[in-house]
Amino acid sequence: PCDSMIEIGYFALCLALLASGYGVLASAVGVQRSHLGMVRSGENAIIATCALLTVAVVVLWQALLSHDFQVEYVAENSNRSMPMFYLVTALWGGQNGSLLFWGWILSLYSSAVVALYRQRYRELMPYVVANLAFASFFPSGSTKVCSRNSSFRTFPGGIYDPVPVITLQVL
Repeated sequence: PCDSMIEIGYFALCLALLASGYGVLASAVGVQRSHLGMVRSGENAIIATCALLTVAVVVLWQALLSHDFQVEYVAENSNRSMPMFYLVTALWGGQNGSLLFWGWILSLYSSAVVALYRQRYRELMPYVVANLAFASFFPSGSTKVCSRNSSFRTFPGGIYDPVPVITLQVL
């Protein structure tokens, strides 16, 4: 069950990267061709990015709170003796988790901007959405989400030994 949750978080992070990239392109094409449908599609991509990053953050928090040490990020940034407060804040304790966290915060604000100002500033929204989607693309892309350096990387075989084994070789 934990493996599938980690895969869901990883997949959500990859989809968030694609959704934010699509938001940039849809908004740019929509404003260039005066196509309201494409502009709306870009706005919806911002909301989808927020939802997908929320899933990724919740999955990583779940892994941290359940001490799922098969996840490399959890093993590197937490331990069993940490109080709950520190486990919650361990999400942004490492570089990948911090980029995920701030990307998520940015996506929350971006979604709020789209929801609140979608009708009010109709002529500016394509430009705003393209910039917000590009800004959301950076944290997702910079964590190298679709590579081996993501926050959801697991140890080979799903086994983590917190105590390294030291072997002495006698000549």
